Amino acid sequence: MNSEMNYSMSFNDEQAIGDATREFKDCPQVHRVVVVDNASSDGTSQAAREAGADAVVVEEVPGYGSC
Repeated sequence: MNSEMNYSMSFNDEQAIGDATREFKDCPQVHRVVVVDNASSDGTSQAAREAGADAVVVEEVPGYGSC
């Protein structure tokens, strides 16, 4: 059986990240959901945690390619 990991990039997605995380967690092929919060100013990280994300990584420097 193949298993997959899902990475969700997010920026100020508090309203949607919970549903997205739960949907990914419901997929039988997905065994781990990691949300990367790109310096959001809302409750994105907390919403992802509450929805069951296996890990939440918070980037302090916003923007594409800043790492």
